[in-house]
Amino acid sequence: MKTLICFITLFSLSVYLQSDTQAQTAAVPAVAQEAFNKGIIAAELPNYPLAIRFFEDARQLAPEAPAIYFNLGLAESNIPGRELRAIAWFGAYLAADPLAPNAAAVKEEIGALDLKNQSNLTRLISSVEDAADQVPGDKSNYLRGVARLWAKVGDIPTAVRIADLIQQLQPKENAQAAIAEAQAEAGDIAGALKTAGLISYAFPKTLAQIDIADAQIKSGDISGGQRTLAGAQKSAEFIQREDFKSLIRSALAEVQAESGDIAGAQKTADLIRQEYYISLALVEVAKAKLKVGDVAGAQNTLVNALSAARSIRQADYQLVKLADFRSDALRHIAIAQAKSGDLGRAKTTAELIQDSKLKILAQKAIAEAQVTPRVATTANSNTQPSITVSDWLDKLDDRDEYSDCALNTGPFLGLAGYLKSLPSSSDPQTIFWGLQGAAYKIASAQNAIHKMLRQPRPR
Repeated sequence: MKTLICFITLFSLSVYLQSDTQAQTAAVPAVAQEAFNKGIIAAELPNYPLAIRFFEDARQLAPEAPAIYFNLGLAESNIPGRELRAIAWFGAYLAADPLAPNAAAVKEEIGALDLKNQSNLTRLISSVEDAADQVPGDKSNYLRGVARLWAKVGDIPTAVRIADLIQQLQPKENAQAAIAEAQAEAGDIAGALKTAGLISYAFPKTLAQIDIADAQIKSGDISGGQRTLAGAQKSAEFIQREDFKSLIRSALAEVQAESGDIAGAQKTADLIRQEYYISLALVEVAKAKLKVGDVAGAQNTLVNALSAARSIRQADYQLVKLADFRSDALRHIAIAQAKSGDLGRAKTTAELIQDSKLKILAQKAIAEAQVTPRVATTANSNTQPSITVSDWLDKLDDRDEYSDCALNTGPFLGLAGYLKSLPSSSDPQTIFWGLQGAAYKIASAQNAIHKMLRQPRPR
C-alpha cells in the first residue's frame, strides 16, 4: 500500500499523514481521489468526524479500495467509543489485502483497540452492577442481568458470584443458563454441563443444553452435540408455556440442522405450534438442505415456511420484543430464498414485508445474491468459511437493532453520546435498564467480532 501512516504507539494510531497527497492517493482510483484527499487533510487538522465523512464519500465512489478502509479505521480509532468500528474497518482492510506490508502493525492495533473496548465495557458493566444495587427491594431480576453480562464477556467467576446473590430461583437459573452458554463457548464443555445440571426449571435448562450442543457441534464433536440435544429434547417436554416451548424447539431445530441432522430438524419443526417459530425452524431446515446440494428440497421447504409466516398473528407473541413478527419471518425467508437461487420468489416475499427496515435488509440480500452465485457445499465439510470484506462491511453498515453486531447504531457511534441520549430519569430501574441495554449490545457485538477475527481471511 502507498498510504503512508505512522504508527505512534500500540494503543493509539495517530493519523500522521505525509503532505505528499499524490503519494497518498496512488492506491485509490482516480474517481475517488478528491474525496480521499479531503479526508486526509481533515485528519491532519485533526477533525476526525469530518475525515470520516470524506472517506465515506470516497468509499461510495471506490467501494473496493483497501486504502479507504484503512484510513477509515485510522480515523475511527481516534474517536473514543468507536473501537469496534475501527477494528471492523481494519478487518476489512486485511481481508482485502492480506499481504499488506503493514499487516502486522494493523493486527497489533486491532489487539490494542480490542483491549480498550474490553476495558470500557468492563467499566460499563460495573456501572450496571452499581445501578442494580440502587434498585429498592428484591434485586433478583436485576442481578440476573448483571450475571448474564459478566458471563457474556467471559468473566465466569464474577458471573457465578453474582448469580449466587440472586434470591429467587427462576432468575438464578436463568443466570446459570447464561453462564453455561459462556462456558461452552469458551470450550469448557464439562463445566457447562455441570452448570446446566444445577438448573431445575425446564426452559433455562433446555436453553443451556442447546447452547452446549451448539458449541460441541461447532468444535467438531457431532456425536457429543447430538447426545446433548437428545437431553434438550427431553427437557423441552416439561416446558408448559406454548410460546416458550415453540421458541425452544425452533432453537433445537436450528442446531440439529447445523449438525447435519436434517430429518431430526424437520421432525422438531413439525412439533412447533406457533407459526413464527415454525417459519424460522423451516428456514434452518432449508439452509441445511442447501448445504448438501438439495436445492429443490430447500425451495420446497421455504414454500412451507412462507405459508406459516403468512398465518402469523402479532398478538400471539409476547416472549420476544419485535416490532413486527410477520415481517421478521418474511425477511428470513426472502434471504434464504435468494441464497437458494429462487430470486423470483425472494422478491415476491420481500414485497410482503411491511416493516421498512426489514424490507431493505431483505432487498439488499437479494441484490447481493443476484451478483454472487450460490456456492454448493457439503454437510461433511469441516472447512471454516473465510471472512470476506463484505462480511466486515455488512457489520459496519448494519442499522438493524435486532442483529448482534449492528455497528451503525447508537452505542457504536459514540458510547458517551449514546448514554446521554437515553431518557433522563431519577428512577433507579430506568437507569439500570438503559445501561444494561447498552452493555448487552456492545458485549454481543464484541463477541461477534471476536468470532470473525478467529476465522481465516481469504488468501
